[in-house]
Amino acid sequence: MRYLFTFIALAALTISVCAAKSVELSSAQIYRSQGDYPKAVEFYKQAIADYEQKIAEAKAQNPDSAAYLKKAKGFIKDISMAYYEIGDCYKILGEYKNMAESFNKALEYGDKYVNDILDVREELWVRFYNDGVPLHNEQKFTEALPLFETAVMIDPDKIDGYRERGNCYLQLANAEKDSVKKAELLLKAETDMRTVITDDAEGKELIVRINLANMYYKMGDFDKAIPAYEEVLKYDAENLGAISQLALIFQERGEDQKAVDMYNKVLKTKSQDPDLWFNLGILYFNMGKFPEARTAFDNVLKVNPDDLETLMNLINALWSVQMQAETIPYLEHVVQIDANYTEAWRFLVAAYGNMAKNEKLSEKERQEYTKKANQAYEKFKALTGK
Repeated sequence: MRYLFTFIALAALTISVCAAKSVELSSAQIYRSQGDYPKAVEFYKQAIADYEQKIAEAKAQNPDSAAYLKKAKGFIKDISMAYYEIGDCYKILGEYKNMAESFNKALEYGDKYVNDILDVREELWVRFYNDGVPLHNEQKFTEALPLFETAVMIDPDKIDGYRERGNCYLQLANAEKDSVKKAELLLKAETDMRTVITDDAEGKELIVRINLANMYYKMGDFDKAIPAYEEVLKYDAENLGAISQLALIFQERGEDQKAVDMYNKVLKTKSQDPDLWFNLGILYFNMGKFPEARTAFDNVLKVNPDDLETLMNLINALWSVQMQAETIPYLEHVVQIDANYTEAWRFLVAAYGNMAKNEKLSEKERQEYTKKANQAYEKFKALTGK
């Protein structure tokens, strides 16, 4: 009996020197096991506050790191457990922001739960991200946004969440009428797109780069748009959209030669694009380079021969260099397309009148142009009442 008593005493002694969990932590774990998660959270918070105070006191009393760690070892272990378990409670309650913050705190105090936390984050992130993707693809951005926001909250290290969330912000901003809300959404979109780009050292996120550059362009922030488009060209030197937009920016900023260079660069591979030729024609016209403007407008007409705006710009270009005679076939084509185009009839009156005075023509030819000038004038007068 004596030996048995001694054994029991030693066992009791061993138990007495083991660090005990706080009452609050034990209570929290009981409530958690019973499924009363709100009550568990309440006690976990109390336990965490108590452990944080004890850890702070241990640190203050033990400047030596080794002594501090020895003193606080049990507290650090328990507070890590408390943060992990309260995070699990928040997961079940659907409070994912609190869950993420608690898991992060648990990892600050140790790596015991790192694999469990990674598993939880992966499971939840995949669920919310996958639920958001079809809504995003159906352009239901309002419904998709909170799912991507939750995915990013759960695992901020996964870049895909930022990409899709940023595009939701951008699309919602484009549709927003309130200027303050629009600005807030654009700022959020910019932040997310920048996060994606910063993580993309290989330049694979080209669409994100293009969206960011286009966003700056629409905002009229050319100082940001130019380097953003240049970054697109860094990874895709022949990107026609970026080249075209840069041309427009340089044109709007009055940097005409840079704009011309950009248009000529893109037209090497898009020579059938009438809009590019038209923009180049306008640019040349504003630069006073009327022969070049005529060439550009003529290239538009090869694709769209009935483009009235281009025809009238070409006529103005020819008129500017005293080539009125050459405007006649273009003007006659304009009034064939639109017999009530007043400005074209006014030009025709002057063009026919100039030809009627041209001494290099025969008398018969001059009389014919005089007749045409009178007819054009009658038509012009009928349209304008003048």
